[in-house]
Amino acid sequence: MSSKAIENAWNDRALLETKETQQAIREVIQNLNDGTSRVAAEPQNGTWTVHEWIKKSSNSLFSNM
Repeated sequence: MSSKAIENAWNDRALLETKETQQAIREVIQNLNDGTSRVAAEPQNGTWTVHEWIKKSSNSLFSNM
């Protein structure tokens, strides 16, 4: 899973057309579906952490349809 590919595509939407980016997005969505990744996590101190690149991946999937 490539967070860098997701971040790059978020900043340059033309990269959404590349196979690398599309594969990275598919992997993230699959990991979200099977529960191995989460957009947000609650650590020990009670403060939620948002994984922005995962959120961007999900949003990119819908903007590319």
